[in-house]
Amino acid sequence: MVVCQLAVAVPMEAGLVDALAAHVARSLLGDPVLVQEGLGCLVVLLQNQKEGSAGPRAAVSLGAVPALASGLRAVAAAHDVAPLLRYLLPHLVRAALSGSGEEDQLAVLESVLEAVPLTGGLDRTVARCVLSAYLGQAHLSPDAAAAFDRRLLPLVRLLESRCGAALDAVLAAHVTGGGEQRSLYHRFLCLSLSRGKHQLLGDSSLLLSLKHHQPSVREAALQHLVGVITSAQVSLDEVFLKDAVMERLKDDVPEVVTSALKVLEVSVVDRPSPSGSLQLVLLQVLLDVLDPEDVVLSLLALLHSADLSVAESWSVNAPLPVLTEAVRLLSDPRLGQTDAELLQRAGWRLLPLLVVSSCSSSQLLFASCLAHSSIVARHPLTANWAPELDEVMKRSSEPDFLGLANERLVAVMSAGLLSMELFSRRDAVSRLTSYYSGFSK
Repeated sequence: MVVCQLAVAVPMEAGLVDALAAHVARSLLGDPVLVQEGLGCLVVLLQNQKEGSAGPRAAVSLGAVPALASGLRAVAAAHDVAPLLRYLLPHLVRAALSGSGEEDQLAVLESVLEAVPLTGGLDRTVARCVLSAYLGQAHLSPDAAAAFDRRLLPLVRLLESRCGAALDAVLAAHVTGGGEQRSLYHRFLCLSLSRGKHQLLGDSSLLLSLKHHQPSVREAALQHLVGVITSAQVSLDEVFLKDAVMERLKDDVPEVVTSALKVLEVSVVDRPSPSGSLQLVLLQVLLDVLDPEDVVLSLLALLHSADLSVAESWSVNAPLPVLTEAVRLLSDPRLGQTDAELLQRAGWRLLPLLVVSSCSSSQLLFASCLAHSSIVARHPLTANWAPELDEVMKRSSEPDFLGLANERLVAVMSAGLLSMELFSRRDAVSRLTSYYSGFSK
């Protein structure tokens, strides 16, 4: 009580704060009943005095208190223990990850991390301290380093579950350096389930390279991502995959969009099994990992946002132009496995794009690709459009070609409407009015 009153009443010299904190912590070793009261006293002391005043002596004593985690949990239920944790956790991390650290020190750290919420930036503080302490282990022999990694693995998994976002941010910030530090960073990544996105590409990471201001770097990062997925040797979390590809599908540079589409199209590869024989490995990748509706909406947005008047720039040096590749992916049957009507809805959204608006080679190529796609061929209004377009394309050099092509399109869609039952026809007319009015705005 006296310590709390002093801490609140007057600012104290750092030496006095250190002595009081060490005394209170040491007293908890002899009387477990006072653990909660003593921890509360330390919270008040550290909260009201200059940060950094207390030295390591109190942390050493607290690390030896058997009921430390449970006591912190009880105090945290009623009070903000962040001042104490801000002091204690870095000391616990250094003790647990020191070259001579013992199992019980690591267990204390893990129990504390499991017991209390890491708020107010404490999650990032812990992640930064763990990585910093790990990068200081350059002196370990290969055998000692392997043993150290095995001992540390549960702590890294705990950090990923309790403060995954903070750990990601800290890993993303440590992408420079060379020699010993670079090697240690790679070793730490091997312990993490998120190691794929933090792999070093030159002087940056995969995560940062995907957002780089230079298009060539973004394109190279996506190409590397394709290799990571097809090798199936590095884990990539689903949220990262979604963000990586969906954001790059909206990129302004055609080459980058093409590389993003390549990630989507990866589906089946051959690779050696552990026994040495070849086995077919089905990589579900994004078409199975992500919500199919997200994929469809992103591809539709790409198609609707492309300006075909300048589409020559989109016919990049790739196996397929960007837009025709997007159409092909929309026809992937996996997209409709969980929602049978998803591709039908997508088909209605594609109808405005069937209108032939120019005689440019890119426009005619895209029109033909779209007409022959399975998603358009299965649509009740456009099932016969592909052969009709093939026929009319023979007259593409005539001056009235655009009018003729679109007249044929209207005729095909009208025939499809007339073949429907009355209720289906009314619904189709309503949808046509909605989609074409939205397209014309």
